Amino acid sequence: MTSPAHPFEALDAAAVSRLPLSWRSRFEPGELASLIRSGQAWGAWEPGSGEFVVARPWRHRSEIAVLVEIAAVRRADELVLDIAARCRDDGRVLLMAMEQQERRRSASWERAGLRPLEDVIAYELTSLPSAPASRPGLSFHRVRADDAGAVGTLLALDRVAFPWLWWNSVEEFASYLGSNLVEAAIGTLDGEPVCYVGLTRYTNATHLDRIAVRPDRQGEGIGRAGLTWVIDRVRVNRAAPLGLSTQRTNARSRALYESLGFRRKPGDDYRIYGRWLVDRDLVPGADLD
Repeated sequence: MTSPAHPFEALDAAAVSRLPLSWRSRFEPGELASLIRSGQAWGAWEPGSGEFVVARPWRHRSEIAVLVEIAAVRRADELVLDIAARCRDDGRVLLMAMEQQERRRSASWERAGLRPLEDVIAYELTSLPSAPASRPGLSFHRVRADDAGAVGTLLALDRVAFPWLWWNSVEEFASYLGSNLVEAAIGTLDGEPVCYVGLTRYTNATHLDRIAVRPDRQGEGIGRAGLTWVIDRVRVNRAAPLGLSTQRTNARSRALYESLGFRRKPGDDYRIYGRWLVDRDLVPGADLD
């Protein structure tokens, strides 16, 4: 049903078979219908034209929605406005769009009320240092998905080390650690957890997914030691180069990466756009500056 607040129809599982899904779609019909039935995706569509938009939770976080597919030309902006209203009505606090998934002109996002939120920039290390420095007393212990205590430690480190937008949920860690391509480790100093690292290894490359250092222990060489552990794993796995991404505004991390020989890879940069669906000041921890 449509209403003045929602001029398009909600996309339900039964409607998926009526969508003109092209070969460029991110979804197979059965997959999209299943995601909608389970509440892991939602959308809006116009039956007459078949134009539609689909959103999903960001990092398994129900309070943040990210647009993952916009199959529309004529009424794309209106569809985004409609899904934003639906997300707000469902209690979500932020709607995002990532250039990685939907490359549109910035003016198009702005017409739908989405503004630049983060600029993410990419680096790559093609030549591994022969003997990068380590941190005396710091040891790393691999984390298994079924180790609830270690996952709890990861979550606690994650919360203090990263801004609100980049927090991982318990469900995200479970999904991440469940991959046989992932290696994650907690760094301890004098028996105290002070950092964690996570990487994904591919056939001929590795991606550094996370390096987190407790704020009260920054400046002690712990981040550099974490990168040393990752570089050692890349060497053992014979899976160079090592790539990563970080926020453009994260000057501390950028300086660390560049000091170890990482070089910018601008072709992999992207921007994140966002629209707050509630007063940002009412969202605990949502300081993105």
